[in-house]
Amino acid sequence: MTTVTGDLAGAVYGIGAVPEHWTRPLHVPLPGYGGRVLRAGDLEVLARRLDGTAESDHRKTYT
Repeated sequence: MTTVTGDLAGAVYGIGAVPEHWTRPLHVPLPGYGGRVLRAGDLEVLARRLDGTAESDHRKTYT
């Protein structure tokens, strides 16, 4: 239920409306990248780059 609530809060009010304790544990392993993981902030940057609302920084390294 938290996932749906977080999705709706983020969609309607922006990421600032989603409590940090909901996004802190979020992580996405990158297969084939030596154990690198995308966290919530990394995913936000990636999403903004994909939709063209953020400047691209090709030097960005994900942790």
